[in-house]
Amino acid sequence: MARRPKRRVGFDVLEARTLLSTVQVVDAEPNDEDLGQRLPRASEVRITGQVSASDAVDVYSFDAEEGWDVQFQGEQTGPVSLIVADAGGRTRFEGRVEEINKLPGFTLREGGKAFIILVYDTIRTDAPESAGYALRVRFDEPRPDVELRINKTLADDDDITLLTPGRDARGPGRLGFGQSVLMDVTNVTDAEKAIRLEVPGGQVRLDQPRLRLGPGETRTVLVQPNRVSAEVNDVLIVAMEGDVEVGREDMTVVSVVLPERIRAANTPAGMRDRIPPRVATSFEVRVTPDLGDSGQIVTLAVINQGAGNGLVAVNGGPAANLTATGTVSLGTTGDVLGISSPSQTRPGSAGRLQLVARVRGLDTVRTPGFSVAAIPQNYSTRFLDTFNGWVVLPPSPCRSRFPGLMRSVGILVENSWESDSGELADLDQVERREFVRTVGASGVLRTGEALTQPCFGPAVGGSTQDFHGIPLGPLDLARGPRVGQRVTRQTFIFNDRRTGARGVFVPNSGFEIVKEVFEGGDGVMARVTKRGRSFFPFTGPASGDVSPPAQKANLIL
Repeated sequence: MARRPKRRVGFDVLEARTLLSTVQVVDAEPNDEDLGQRLPRASEVRITGQVSASDAVDVYSFDAEEGWDVQFQGEQTGPVSLIVADAGGRTRFEGRVEEINKLPGFTLREGGKAFIILVYDTIRTDAPESAGYALRVRFDEPRPDVELRINKTLADDDDITLLTPGRDARGPGRLGFGQSVLMDVTNVTDAEKAIRLEVPGGQVRLDQPRLRLGPGETRTVLVQPNRVSAEVNDVLIVAMEGDVEVGREDMTVVSVVLPERIRAANTPAGMRDRIPPRVATSFEVRVTPDLGDSGQIVTLAVINQGAGNGLVAVNGGPAANLTATGTVSLGTTGDVLGISSPSQTRPGSAGRLQLVARVRGLDTVRTPGFSVAAIPQNYSTRFLDTFNGWVVLPPSPCRSRFPGLMRSVGILVENSWESDSGELADLDQVERREFVRTVGASGVLRTGEALTQPCFGPAVGGSTQDFHGIPLGPLDLARGPRVGQRVTRQTFIFNDRRTGARGVFVPNSGFEIVKEVFEGGDGVMARVTKRGRSFFPFTGPASGDVSPPAQKANLIL
């Protein structure tokens, strides 16, 4: 038995001039209807048209396989004759359309391009000037002696299984995954058969390569993948009886490589894998081979959703089908998932969501767990005012009841930050505080440490005021030149109750603060500046540059 392609039947409307010696084709009147389509086993196509008395004909062609049975059923009568020619140009069938139901079908003995020709019947002189026709054409594939049904069905779109090897481009140490599939082997004859199942390419292995089947008996064989397909449907399973092929089927072994981790690129070190709500986060998923238009698909979905774990859409919906390598977008688009607002992971439920690849509707490879949680990012600063003397500090997380009081010279700025979800309200489970480190000091500013606020405050507000000053007391009492510099780096850390992260650095929250004292013509001068700078290796630079002019220090002595 010669190997047949997947079951496809398509029609083309042709102009044929001398297709048959018995028919002189002068004109063609093709249908407007596009009859090309993919048809399953035992397929049926309806064709309609009209021919006139001016010797016009309609000619249709179809790609036939050896052994196909072809049958016709007329629906609309008229003075139209039907001729069917095989690939060799031989007339295989002839008769009037209205009589076609009385005539038997026929079997094509060879494959190739076959033709259906509809001609105005000139014998019937009482006919109108033109006549319409409508008929159905049915194709039945030849049934083999042994039928192989992968996944226990006749459908082609589930003739697929998955194998993701343990080693890939991301390095060794990853566990592989092989998905088995069941195949029914049925003896459709009325005689007992001793069957040998072969896989010429070796891409799969069978747990029962030899079977003895009684008439009509079905046995189920386990198919296990050995090697990923080079192209779709290149795995051939052949049933042999002695040296004679009595059945065959093909399938695909697909490989799916998911992201190693579902982790937004801005997630800081020390935090569990997570993506933000509201905005899409994209990842590449590799599918090998390209499944094309075979009907075979890989479905991606996020499992373990709801119950406080979070809700995530895949490419804007509950699931997404892939047939080739591509980019997949994950996001909490609530409208698609039937919820009124994005759903983040509830505290205590972190790391339970997983992206999974489904083949034949079954879960296969999956990613490690992840969460949905917004984080603060992208600090900026802007100038508010200068001060010189006694300064009353507003309440802070560390001074919740009483304001602070200090005598210094410096600047008052406002620090602002964003949520990576775009909504500050999503930071309702996040708290933040500053982290300061001195990187250089000299002269009268050599002593003393930069003060860090040790208390966390809520992150939903989006901004706070920040004071940066030079204490005036040490300058009052200084002996010798009142000259010096202190350089400090400031950044911010946060705790997140959704993922359990603690003391994690806020992305892009680094500042450099420079305090200078020098003697000028008007006396002791002081200047404080603040600008964004990387706090390597913990975080990138914030934005903003506050650089007011120097001011005369308001000294007592």
